Amino acid sequence: MSELEIEVGKIFTKYLEEVIEYSDVIVGIEDKIYNVDESIERNYDYAIQHADDINSNLSCDIEELKSEIENLKDMIEDLKEEVPNNEQN
Repeated sequence: MSELEIEVGKIFTKYLEEVIEYSDVIVGIEDKIYNVDESIERNYDYAIQHADDINSNLSCDIEELKSEIENLKDMIEDLKEEVPNNEQN
């Protein structure tokens, strides 16, 4: 083997040793990235569900208010009808 081949072999060996040395760190980083991705997805799903719940609740509240307004309109009309009748008596 030539000196160049020996030197390349040493460099390659050192590179492999560093890769092996840092493999746990690399795996840890990959795990953290995976966990963050999962957390982002869960948070997104929660936010969407929460927004849907709020929208649903607001829709129900709006329908209830519409019904109350209609009831109040009817009451006003009834009162308007009673007032002229009371004035005639």
